[in-house]
Amino acid sequence: MKNAEVDDKGCTALPKDAQPCHHFNGGMGRGMHAKAVNMADLAGFIENWTDHPVVDKTGLDGLYVIESEGWTPMRLPPPPTGNVPNPAARPSGDGDMSDPARPTLFMVLQKLGLELKQQKAPIDVYLVEHIERPAAN
Repeated sequence: MKNAEVDDKGCTALPKDAQPCHHFNGGMGRGMHAKAVNMADLAGFIENWTDHPVVDKTGLDGLYVIESEGWTPMRLPPPPTGNVPNPAARPSGDGDMSDPARPTLFMVLQKLGLELKQQKAPIDVYLVEHIERPAAN
């Protein structure tokens, strides 16, 4: 990963047509593309494609440029039955998600010099015990 050309203070001075800081483009089949993100941004972004919360334990500060290739889903959808076309092969811009040559998210992060590991740890959980409509003014 390369250091970003701006820091957090410089993010506010970017032209309006520039890709904003702390923002990703792409996704599972398209890869990760960002011009100025920190590790917390990355953890939040990849959490969308994992089965578990992702916590930044890198200890890295600052903003980075991240460019990666797409990856295969953690879990492929069940195979189609009958005459239903394979949803993983639909033309979506993501390519064939069932392609065995497509890397995993673990492999993509490893190419960036990062490691995604599953660990057990306490996490915050929020429980909504009661909800009701607000009273009219």
